Amino acid sequence: MRIWRVASILFLLFFASVPGCYRSLKDYPVKDGPEKEVKNVLLTFERAYNDKDLNSLARCFDAFPILEVDIPGILPPGEMVGKEEVEEALSLAMKRFPKITLGEPTVFLTLDSGNKAVMEVVSRFEDSAYPIKFSMMRDTGGWVIKKMVIY
Repeated sequence: MRIWRVASILFLLFFASVPGCYRSLKDYPVKDGPEKEVKNVLLTFERAYNDKDLNSLARCFDAFPILEVDIPGILPPGEMVGKEEVEEALSLAMKRFPKITLGEPTVFLTLDSGNKAVMEVVSRFEDSAYPIKFSMMRDTGGWVIKKMVIY
């Protein structure tokens, strides 16, 4: 299973680096309903990250989010953090990678009668590309990011 995961990541990174093969989340056509709502939250996340707007960024997350980043200098490998450390980790990421472009989803699933969603994208941080998996849920205020894994 691990070999397949590594192979799929390499495949995605290769095509994300080929000119003309990389499309952004903005270009991704969605149906109405949960897909459109989830896409809008992630576009808000992208915009807030690029604007260095931590307040708007924090509103994209659940009250008890989980962040797992496997990028040296952001978090220790394999470590997961909650709400208190999410803003700090994202601040470090913004300093190291000032601009993010969320790519077109490679995986997009809606679960539990439309109340949960998983989206995986290959994202550009300037000259680097990393797969990001967003696990999202619908709460009383709309869709929020419950877990974000960058590897």
